[in-house]
Amino acid sequence: KEALPGIAESARTRFCVMTPYVDQIGAPILVNLFARAPKGVRRVLISRAEGGDALPAGLRGVAGDMADLGVTLLSFRVEREDAAGNETSHAKVVLADDHTAYVGSLNMNRWSLEYSLELGVCVSGRSAALIANVVDAAESVSAPIRLPGA
Repeated sequence: KEALPGIAESARTRFCVMTPYVDQIGAPILVNLFARAPKGVRRVLISRAEGGDALPAGLRGVAGDMADLGVTLLSFRVEREDAAGNETSHAKVVLADDHTAYVGSLNMNRWSLEYSLELGVCVSGRSAALIANVVDAAESVSAPIRLPGA
């Protein structure tokens, strides 16, 4: 509750959250984090689209807030030619630029936020830069998630 807002506030060029699962409990927390990023910072959420490029159900109630904040919504789902199904992300990362990152088990949903014992670490410096490289790669292959009305 204290580390993630601080990471958002420390961003200077990009604030990114990777989380595969978001529900109606986690969505307002995401909005709050994106709102804490300073003006002019690029805001990115990498999650999982539902059915192609459809907005995840948990984000539907905050789609307008996300649009107002200029959040780019992306879905990490890569088709695999060598096996059935898609490659998806189960990563949970909160990243400010390439200088500070949280990596852990926390999904943005009721189960993680209210019931589960979650564990994560905050790193900075070279360790955060290495995590930023992974996030950059995920962002580069992620597809836009369509906002309602777009």
